[in-house]
Amino acid sequence: MPPARGGRPPERWSADEVEAAAAPGWIADHEPLGDWLLRSGNGFTGRANSCLAVGDPRLGYDQAAKIIIGHYTGLGLEPRVQTVAGGPIEQALRDLGWVETYVRTTVMTSTLSALLDDHPRNPRVTIDSELTEDWWQAYLHYRDVSDHQVGRRILGGPQPVGLAAIRAEGPDAGQIASLGRGQVSNEWLGLAGLWTRPEHRRQGLATMIMIELGHWAARLGARNAYLQVEMKNSGAVAAYESLGFVRHHDYLYLRPA
Repeated sequence: MPPARGGRPPERWSADEVEAAAAPGWIADHEPLGDWLLRSGNGFTGRANSCLAVGDPRLGYDQAAKIIIGHYTGLGLEPRVQTVAGGPIEQALRDLGWVETYVRTTVMTSTLSALLDDHPRNPRVTIDSELTEDWWQAYLHYRDVSDHQVGRRILGGPQPVGLAAIRAEGPDAGQIASLGRGQVSNEWLGLAGLWTRPEHRRQGLATMIMIELGHWAARLGARNAYLQVEMKNSGAVAAYESLGFVRHHDYLYLRPA
């Protein structure tokens, strides 16, 4: 039987449901505000340092906004909300004077069965459940991380996490040439941190990693996959579309004026 059949397809999940399912995938410290989630990670990434505003805060929006401002100001961070673009929460906060900030992002989704298709397992890709030192050092070439302790916490948890790598062959044998991160929650595989060293690009390594993480996630019960890409990154959007991913919804960030 083809892998990863069954489950509720992405188009039958609302934007709020996908955002809630994705929430555990990139998180450090957090506390609830009704259904909303106050997340903080010492400035490492927008997702981990904003209030995820989906669902009901169980307070009036003006009260919730004041709590968010006090929470993030107390941590020395910009008060920031991540919410679904075009939704009622965006409008309510704009009515309170909040304005757009940071980057607008597209969430793209696919069923795992479509991503995997008839692609076999790839022995070149290794997947670790714990953050290894060589994976971490390769990630630092991809992205600057000011607080290494928080960065390690976010990348390494919560489980199940798959930290995938392809090592170079030839003169650079053993060096990580490409990497990616997968995290499984609520039938979803979240794909992030996809990066390939410049000298190893245009060999399909990132695609190999995505497919192997798909096999890994299918064994854990995932049936769909999502990834998040900046709307202005048209090249990445086109590349993911070629793999069968389609735009599910957009999200944006808001801050007090």
